[in-house]
Amino acid sequence: MVVTYQPADVCIKIVNDFKPVNNKKMKAAKKIYKQISELGTLFGLSFSCHETVGNKIMALDGIKRKLLIIDRFNTGDEYTVVSLDDVKKISVNKLYNSIKAGELKRKSIDLFLKRISLQFNFKNNAIPLLLSFYEMGNNAISSLSLQEKKARDWQSLLTKISGCGMKDLPAPVFLH
Repeated sequence: MVVTYQPADVCIKIVNDFKPVNNKKMKAAKKIYKQISELGTLFGLSFSCHETVGNKIMALDGIKRKLLIIDRFNTGDEYTVVSLDDVKKISVNKLYNSIKAGELKRKSIDLFLKRISLQFNFKNNAIPLLLSFYEMGNNAISSLSLQEKKARDWQSLLTKISGCGMKDLPAPVFLH
């Protein structure tokens, strides 16, 4: 069956889906994006894309190969600028809670997933940077696949921009 929509049908759908925006949330969003813009100006960055990830917002300047990470609820001057030229490896990590023998017969492995994060390992062997895309208790389990896809998409994009290919990595070792 083929369904066609008339412009009036689409307008009705849009009007029915419209939800009023909370002014407090709008002001907070404007404040954080203003701060991102000011930091971009300070560092001479021009952001081509950004993403809200948990309580963080990351903004990418693909040309200068820099990633700005800022706390959404930041009241001070706390931020991180990652130079993608200094990155050795970018990976998606999944951290699971302990799983007892036989539990996977009754429960999905997703129910044990504690966190999905993007991990940045640096060429100078500095402490890796973790950016959480999913955290049990903070995100709905129904958003798990979307958050994992976002993490993998960002991994792919940042790996291409940084030039830190996956070809030099040793095969993973799985512990049982």
